[in-house]
Amino acid sequence: MVGNIGETLDKISTLNFRDGDVLVCSYPKSGCHWVYNMIHMIRHKSLEYFGSPFLLEFDDLTQMNEFHTTGIYATHLAYPFIPERAKQGDVKLVNILRNPKDVFCSLYEYQSNLQNRLFKGDFEGCLQYFLSDGSVSLTTDLILPWLMELCVSGSNRVFRKSGLTWHLI
Repeated sequence: MVGNIGETLDKISTLNFRDGDVLVCSYPKSGCHWVYNMIHMIRHKSLEYFGSPFLLEFDDLTQMNEFHTTGIYATHLAYPFIPERAKQGDVKLVNILRNPKDVFCSLYEYQSNLQNRLFKGDFEGCLQYFLSDGSVSLTTDLILPWLMELCVSGSNRVFRKSGLTWHLI
């Protein structure tokens, strides 16, 4: 996250979106760029790759509407930290839940190819770190808050405005 984390989270929580904007939410290495480009292709009736999404926690929020006209944004933040307007159902949400085994393999491969990587051990050590409390937990930090909001509380307000429902299979 860029700059002061508290200030950035405050700015993100109060972001204003336009009608028809889409927010793609995912754990890192879950297919955010891929889904972003699919949404862009559908919206623009084009098969051309568009590039990387505007990531709320990494890009300059003051330039959100000025330079990013697609209306498709992305975040790797957990549910409690997404913008309030998204929680109220004023933004179309796409929540990507990828198989954790695939997420880990993609994350390990990505980290292995970086010059200045966070983890410099082998596959087994990286797996132990991924499963430990030392890293952001895919289940408790990202998936569980969505489940709590959408299922346990009985609230489906996030999707109600667009007529979509969320099903666990």
